[in-house]
Amino acid sequence: MATIYQYICNNCDYQAQISGKPDMMMSGPTIPVCCSNCQELSDAIEYYNLDENAASDKVIEKLCEGCNTETIESWDYKKKQCPKCNAGTMKVDKDNGIVMMAD
Repeated sequence: MATIYQYICNNCDYQAQISGKPDMMMSGPTIPVCCSNCQELSDAIEYYNLDENAASDKVIEKLCEGCNTETIESWDYKKKQCPKCNAGTMKVDKDNGIVMMAD
């Protein structure tokens, strides 16, 4: 079960509802990702690649939830840098905190 939090940037007030770390849902393991096109954060399902000739044994979803393009990349959830302003840090919103428990 994943916990979805309301994150907010301490510099530009950008907000996102994400797990904020690798997590698990019924559909599989998730990782936080950022779209290089629209700079939106989201959680993507990480699939195991069954192709033995593939460069990696893991594949993440390809489409951005915000702009529907194939431009998502893993987000550094340890640094938590804001993708919009690149100057702030994404932190759990003290007023809203946990948004939902998801399966």
